[in-house]
Amino acid sequence: MVPVADDVRLRERLIAGDDDALAEAYDRCATLVHSVALRVTNDHAAAEDLTQEVFVHLWQHPDSFRPERGGLRTRLCPLGRRRAGERAP
Repeated sequence: MVPVADDVRLRERLIAGDDDALAEAYDRCATLVHSVALRVTNDHAAAEDLTQEVFVHLWQHPDSFRPERGGLRTRLCPLGRRRAGERAP
């Protein structure tokens, strides 16, 4: 898979600690991550918390996002789903 240039640049900016890169990632993917978490947990507050956790993880571990393995959504949605599954009753 050939990484999308925007994702490669976004990863580089995240690794450099660019706050605007995190805001861009959030703008691009937060609604989708929240929707996935909400579907799994059926709890709005839990979905909000999980969405925040996913983006904190991205901020703390930007090298875990590997554009050559898939886009940002491909990285964040499974992470959100997995974390939501850990919390689901």
